[in-house]
Amino acid sequence: MQHRVGCICINCLAVVPSLLYFSQIATDMSTDVAFHDLGHDLIDYILSLLSDFKTLSAAILTSSTSYNVFQAHPKSIVRAIAHNVVGPDLRLAIRVVYLDEDYSSPEDVPSEADIDVDDISRSVAEDLVSNAAAVQGLEDLFSLRYKDRMSSTSTLSPVESLRFHRAVYRVWSWLRIAEYYLDEKGEEEFEFFREEAQRYLSGYTIDEVFEMQKARAFLGETVQWTCHVYTTLGYCRYPNCEGRNVLMQVPPDILVGYRQRIVYNLSEVFDADVEWTPAYINTLNTRRVDQADAMTRFDKAILDEVTGKQDACHRCQTVHGLNLWGRSTWPLLEGCLNLRGVCNQLPGNLPQNVAETRMLLQHIRNTDPLQTMRNYVNMLEELFDFEADPQGVWSKDEWYCLDCMCHLFKQRLWKWWLAKKRQLNIPVNEDCWYGYNCRTQTHRHAHASRLNVSMCATNISQMC
Repeated sequence: MQHRVGCICINCLAVVPSLLYFSQIATDMSTDVAFHDLGHDLIDYILSLLSDFKTLSAAILTSSTSYNVFQAHPKSIVRAIAHNVVGPDLRLAIRVVYLDEDYSSPEDVPSEADIDVDDISRSVAEDLVSNAAAVQGLEDLFSLRYKDRMSSTSTLSPVESLRFHRAVYRVWSWLRIAEYYLDEKGEEEFEFFREEAQRYLSGYTIDEVFEMQKARAFLGETVQWTCHVYTTLGYCRYPNCEGRNVLMQVPPDILVGYRQRIVYNLSEVFDADVEWTPAYINTLNTRRVDQADAMTRFDKAILDEVTGKQDACHRCQTVHGLNLWGRSTWPLLEGCLNLRGVCNQLPGNLPQNVAETRMLLQHIRNTDPLQTMRNYVNMLEELFDFEADPQGVWSKDEWYCLDCMCHLFKQRLWKWWLAKKRQLNIPVNEDCWYGYNCRTQTHRHAHASRLNVSMCATNISQMC
């Protein structure tokens, strides 16, 4: 029998999991219970369990009973669903939304404690959803880099997740405050920014300060990672951005940049954020936290446990913990060993051979940065499979430090590239007598283009 909710059959309401759950209970009891007979209190409870606002919209549009219950308790239901979307950091998330709006001054925005969670407009709810998705995406990346390198989705415990989200929202709030004052004061008022940053940090416990610093460092490193990839793709309009160790974007832009391998919206946040570090140091000094204790507490901030912290490189047996590279982190390797760095692993003088490196880069590089990443990962797959390895030094299922990954490139890249050219029917020219140690290839383009310096008899004899 098809049970109906309002005027729509239950089979059409797969988008409303809570409603389906309670309808299934009625089915299991072999009773034909109409949805409106559940009672307003129970329906109110069901609506408060919905996972997002789209599901709420579907529920009230397809059921007059749900609509009436919502109209009777709109604030409490919206608050409950907002909590389901964002989590315990609801007040912090709402404050970020308010700071993103065109307020006359940050002073007009209530403090975290004074945020009214019962006054959530539709536009605020939409922003909460999109911002929460961005923070969750950043948590997945944070977990991969700092918690468990073997999982691409977050393995943070509920408490660790709460700390991370809380810290990101608070850093985000500071960036918006700093941006406002930059427009008002100008970028020469560094002392003002430092005092404001220190005043902002003074409102939190020392553990919360370390959590914010950890989140801020992670966000800044992610920006630098993206810049490092992006500049070598030849697209970046900010050639010096990868050397900056401060934030230049708000968290959603950082996540989009990382996922799409692009850099955009590099705003005045950089200039406004410069004075955070002096304020952070002054805060530690004011609270009498010495340098050794600060480093220890920073390392332990947010996370209670780390998976694989003492893991060693399969080849050199040196402990590198999370700084090991395997299949789940190969897409991240591009930010540490980018395409220019890959070319530098070619032997002899080949890295200075413009003709040869251009062909290699053209083979990997694509106008779509995501396709470039896939080509990079495919290259790694093929490098591991390229030669027989009876000693089992190189395995796609093992983990290696960056130095050993560079050794893999030095050992196999040039031979793989020669085989790839033959596979793609790219002409292999006459051998140069001096092989990859030829110095002429570095300054005479005609010589580099006319002769093969990558895999000739001279190179084979050198490698034997």
